Amino acid sequence: MDKSSIHFAKGVSGGIREEIMETLDVHNEALSEKYLGMPTDVGTATNGAFKYLKDRVWKKVQGWMEQTLSAGGKEVLIKAVAQAVPTFSMSCFRLPRGLCQYIDSLLQGIWWGSKEGKRKTCWVAWEEMTKPKFLGGLGFRDFELFNLALLARQAWRILQEPSSLSARILKVVYFPDADFLGAALGPSPSRVWRAIVDGKEVLEQGLIRRIGTGEDTDVWRMNWLPRDGLMRHVCCTSDTPPTRVSELIDPLSIVWDIQALKMHFIPMDWELILNIRLTTRSQPDFWAWHYEKTGVFSVRSAYQMLVSNREKRTDWIEHNAGMSDVRAYQKDWIDLWGVKVPSKVRVFLWRLAKQSIPTGDVRHHRNIAPNNSCSICGCQDSWRHALF
Repeated sequence: MDKSSIHFAKGVSGGIREEIMETLDVHNEALSEKYLGMPTDVGTATNGAFKYLKDRVWKKVQGWMEQTLSAGGKEVLIKAVAQAVPTFSMSCFRLPRGLCQYIDSLLQGIWWGSKEGKRKTCWVAWEEMTKPKFLGGLGFRDFELFNLALLARQAWRILQEPSSLSARILKVVYFPDADFLGAALGPSPSRVWRAIVDGKEVLEQGLIRRIGTGEDTDVWRMNWLPRDGLMRHVCCTSDTPPTRVSELIDPLSIVWDIQALKMHFIPMDWELILNIRLTTRSQPDFWAWHYEKTGVFSVRSAYQMLVSNREKRTDWIEHNAGMSDVRAYQKDWIDLWGVKVPSKVRVFLWRLAKQSIPTGDVRHHRNIAPNNSCSICGCQDSWRHALF
């Protein structure tokens, strides 16, 4: 135990310190600046604590900007190298928004390139590029959303493994009289607990109850309807609503009580409930992750959920029209990325689909050129004119 050390808070008395050190057989009281590559003491000045991430990312990418790399090569470098640097720290702490935006800006500059130290024009918004490929993006990570998805994984582990050492310690300190999903931030939370609470809020957006006996599921306060975005009932149509899902199940035949469903719910709700399969075994209800068929949480599906929610929120704020056929839209993008050509050609096709090739009409639309004429022949310029 000679290599081990222990650190106490300011309020711990000397007697308690000696007792703990004697019990643990650790006699070195010290606080290293980092442990496993992460800061050991993260105070209120989080920008200073995580400055090392900014420096590490910059060291990785500073030589790429002036190099002549293909679009496919840039994509691999950004995803496999630059975006992997802060992943370990993001799984434990909530990074400052300014740091996430700084890293995003660095990677954006790498993708579009620079000349004589000046960044070239960004023809597609970074928010579009961070969407998954099947949603029309390039699959780059939005660091702020990816950070939340990683923290949601920590919250999932605490929910699924309440007897683990870390879960028991957190329960004693922060929510001794409540369950994890009902835990609040508290008056003096640590940075780790703040991060876990942020992850818990993300996790709650995709958690759903799988129905066994129905005795442990609250009809109105828990997510248990298997549909995206709205996993609770719209409203109740009766004066005496049930409280537990078990009240909606026939105890003899173990099937849904259709009369009770029609009495308490609107058609769009009770029709969905009838599609939920019931088991004849006496199995308790349990939490699952709605966005995976297996019910097991994954960072990938959580990130896609956050990106999709951001897209819906933006469309609602800006009053954008929704798509009539989402599956057909996704299939078109999947087909594009599935074309058997070099990656730089696929990226070029993506830029064509996004209308981001700097032809005359695009430059004129963005007030970069005075008109949309072709600089060679004088005709109206477009990608079709340039290619054909």
